Amino acid sequence: MTTVYRLSMSALSLKPLLKLLSGLTVAALMLAGTELMLRGVLGPPPPPVAVYSGLQPHEHYFSVDDGMVTADYQSRDPLPAWPAQVDHPRAAVIGGSSVHERSAGILAAGQFPALLEARTGIDTLNLGSPALDSHDLVRLVAELLAFPPDVLIVYTGHNDFGNTYFNQRYGNLASGLSARTQAGMEQLQLFCQLRRLVTPTLQAASAGLGTNIPGEPISQTQRWAALRYLEANLRRIIWMSRKADVPVILVTPVSALNRPPAALRCMGSGPCAMTLWRAAREEVDPVQAEALMRRARDHDGIPMRAPAVAVEAIRRVASEEGASLIDAEQLLPRHQGLNIPADELFHDHVHFSAAGHAAMADLIAPAMQVLSE
Repeated sequence: MTTVYRLSMSALSLKPLLKLLSGLTVAALMLAGTELMLRGVLGPPPPPVAVYSGLQPHEHYFSVDDGMVTADYQSRDPLPAWPAQVDHPRAAVIGGSSVHERSAGILAAGQFPALLEARTGIDTLNLGSPALDSHDLVRLVAELLAFPPDVLIVYTGHNDFGNTYFNQRYGNLASGLSARTQAGMEQLQLFCQLRRLVTPTLQAASAGLGTNIPGEPISQTQRWAALRYLEANLRRIIWMSRKADVPVILVTPVSALNRPPAALRCMGSGPCAMTLWRAAREEVDPVQAEALMRRARDHDGIPMRAPAVAVEAIRRVASEEGASLIDAEQLLPRHQGLNIPADELFHDHVHFSAAGHAAMADLIAPAMQVLSE
């Protein structure tokens, strides 16, 4: 009798547990269904903080007057107004000063978007501007798709890290495990939409300013945040463009690895970029020299050059999202004796020389022709 009584009590005690598990399962399925529905309608989750370029916030990027479009954000050598609707193929190139800036005295006609037009015969809009990063490009593309090009070429990555340093972004993010937990939640549209309802001002913040002292290197958490938001922004650009039936070409950012680091002194507690670069210059084994130069770039205290993880992220996004990829970091002409982009392609750490613009146009032109047909 005692044994039967105990079995009956055990069965009774299991019922609440089974009800709890059943309820949790139903709730999880409902949340998963809601998340899938939101992603179908709203696309990949946007970054949680609205961040503007190093120049100034823009209320809008384009204005339309009598059927002609003006890029209001371009201040130097602006693109002349162009018709919103045309009856021929048209491409657009977006990015920062590597796309549109008078470095080394190169005017717009000598920059790779104009050279693409000359090589392909396809009307090509140069919509780059100094300091624009992927945060800007998400909003720029959202406006651009009102008069969509036939193909969109995206060259970005450097400014996401440079602006993080110069504008001291993300310094108020929690570090370690809490930052990883926050990042995981931000991958959910449901979380982003609920937070937007609860704290709408978070989406309207003008910058993710932190507490780093200007001149100090950004932290690993800040680097990680810049990388994560770069990837999220690129996925959203591709999603928006796909909805408008506009194919996207992602181009990996390239930099002058043979140049000394932008930070001419050792900064922070990590590896010293200048020490690594000097060791690379003295290394006789080209493979070891290349590895040291790449490490020097990745540990530069002034991160003007997109690190290796950013290049890998762009490759991964292109593969996973079905965008075309031009791997300029791998395909540009090589430096004599080293498997790195040739130094003569650059005016400085990231801006192209005339030879660099020409080489970029040679790489991109074939893919642009195919996608615009």
